[in-house]
Amino acid sequence: MSNIAKKLFIFIIPKLPNWFVNWLIKISSRKVKPLEGSPDVFLERAYKSPLNLDGCERWREFVVGSIKGIYFVEDKSYNIVAVQNTKPSNGHFDKFLEWFERSAKRDNYCLRFLETNNPKLTKRLLGIGYSQVNNILYKNFNEKTKA
Repeated sequence: MSNIAKKLFIFIIPKLPNWFVNWLIKISSRKVKPLEGSPDVFLERAYKSPLNLDGCERWREFVVGSIKGIYFVEDKSYNIVAVQNTKPSNGHFDKFLEWFERSAKRDNYCLRFLETNNPKLTKRLLGIGYSQVNNILYKNFNEKTKA
């Protein structure tokens, strides 16, 4: 991607109304081919930012069954940046949560979902014991870790 397109993308997208960005995400996610895989297998690799954004070098891309997303580890916290279920209602989201919660418990870390603007996801996570501060949803597995 050229530098001009990168700069336009970085400066224009944040200025668009949330409803429009959510609509774009909804439309583009329909074009994603559903992933087929076992939810018992956790795959990950280094995340390659299509925009070569600074600060993404620690990010990791993961796949659990039909769930894919991006996370990074910082300050005793697993931070979920993005998560997408490419084939809803198959139980893979619960398996994805189980993977991350088990890791957070093992390491005495906090599990955070950053910038959660999806009301369905927010409602679901709050219903299973997550706490909310602004757009961040978190569950503490270590009393010394703050949101």
